[in-house]
Amino acid sequence: HGHTALYREYEQLSYEEDQRIVRAIEARRHRMRQKKQKKQRQRQRQRQRVLKSKINDDYGFEDVDYTSSVTTTTADFSADVSFVDKNDDTKTYPIIVDTGSSNLAVAVKQCSTCGVGETDLDLDLDKNYSITVDYGESSESTFWEGYRAETTVSFDDALNGSDVSATVYLAGITETSTGDEAFFSGENNNGIMGLAFSALSEDYCYNDDCDVSSTPILDTLMDDGTIKEAFSVQLCGEPQDMHGFLNLGGYEPTHMKDSLNWTTAEKTSTLGEYGYWLSYMVGVRVADKSVSFSESVVNDYGGALIDTGTTEIMLPSSTLGSSVEDSDTVLKELYDKYDGDMSSTELQEFLEEGECMSRSKLDGLPTLYLELDGMTLSVEHIHYVLPCYDTDSGDFADSYGFGIAEGNPAIVGNIALNGYVTVFDTENYRIGFAEGKNCAVWYDSDDEAWYEETWAEVIWWCVGIGVVVAGLAWYCGDGNGRVREFRAKRAAQREEAARRAAAGMSGEDDLAYARAEPAQAYARMSDGNKGPGKGPATHVTGVTGYIAPDEG
Repeated sequence: HGHTALYREYEQLSYEEDQRIVRAIEARRHRMRQKKQKKQRQRQRQRQRVLKSKINDDYGFEDVDYTSSVTTTTADFSADVSFVDKNDDTKTYPIIVDTGSSNLAVAVKQCSTCGVGETDLDLDLDKNYSITVDYGESSESTFWEGYRAETTVSFDDALNGSDVSATVYLAGITETSTGDEAFFSGENNNGIMGLAFSALSEDYCYNDDCDVSSTPILDTLMDDGTIKEAFSVQLCGEPQDMHGFLNLGGYEPTHMKDSLNWTTAEKTSTLGEYGYWLSYMVGVRVADKSVSFSESVVNDYGGALIDTGTTEIMLPSSTLGSSVEDSDTVLKELYDKYDGDMSSTELQEFLEEGECMSRSKLDGLPTLYLELDGMTLSVEHIHYVLPCYDTDSGDFADSYGFGIAEGNPAIVGNIALNGYVTVFDTENYRIGFAEGKNCAVWYDSDDEAWYEETWAEVIWWCVGIGVVVAGLAWYCGDGNGRVREFRAKRAAQREEAARRAAAGMSGEDDLAYARAEPAQAYARMSDGNKGPGKGPATHVTGVTGYIAPDEG
């Protein structure tokens, strides 16, 4: 009996000790959960701040008419991405390329609110794992919701014909916001592919636990050795017809006029790790005049975002200004240094209200210089304006609105990247810029604006002139400087191709395009015409050393 009493006492003590340990463990888990949720809320508020700027088209000029029906429009860029559905059928859709987010999501057939973004893609959705991404803080903000799915994703390589593929988890979009806040508000895109760092990726929720990590597609492709730890984007063309290449795994040196200029990628200050693609901005100039600049304000998140998913250039009000009367601001200097055909009233309305103006009146606007750590990004006037869209005719008008908006953090949007090859080096945490070529870039010379025509167009033009007017056949001969220039370029391309074939690879360093493993993927990109614009997209056809718009 005595032994039994002692045993019961010991059993009670053991039970109480076990409960104490359990309570301590649960308390610790609760504190860790609270800490993680606090960090998630902080990250979500930060994302909402940026994403609200990214998705909001009303930057002071959407409702300003050039005629009764003409408004400016924003543009998302999309790449063709292929998905394998649950019936093993492969289906290809244009997906927004966004260096300002990290999730991969595509509309699926179950989505009844996707509108112009709807698809017939039938994925096996795991409804135990849900996800919601809000682009703003109000109940009426833009959003999309969905469930996790596992599938094979692939990119067609437009240069050497091979594909790059990987089995990934992605979000199948089943519901989106509609109306004025619609997520799919323009044609030519059916989802979004975030190419920022994994810390920015929105987590999935399993029951009430919303900390199931989402691995970005870029990390999957790099971790399994499919691609090298870098990618590049080349955007080019007129503002209403921009197109280009997405290069997963490096960059193509033959698409660059000069060598890369590098700037350091900075950590996102509120996260304490790499999240957004940020470059520390040290100044802004209009022509030769520096404007008011606060490094702490402009680099609020650790630097300025280099963001293909945002259209405009965004600067804090202290740097941009609110009117042309604000001294030492971008607006004031653009107003003072303009030397063109706009009247002072037209110029003021263009800069302050985003009034649409004809292209001829844009001549005379000065160059904007964004001074980043280690380099300066030169932005010609045609790369800080937005095309205006005629909602009556359903086509772009021959006019443009101002494309620099007030916002914080500072963002270098896709109109400023037009004309450049931009390289995002995830291994060395740096961003490179080089002036692009071979992409029919419209640019401004000192005395006139003209198109750099493709070789095929030159030949066709010359043959047509020779047939119609035999006396002008000399234009296609060696006496014409422009033809000589194109012939020289073509010959140089052939020599470079032969040199690269002999060497087995190309480029200035190990990120350059190489036909050796790991493979790289070129995805054709097109203007998604997000916003009121719904004009036709222009794809590019890639062959080694030469790019031309599709005719179809």
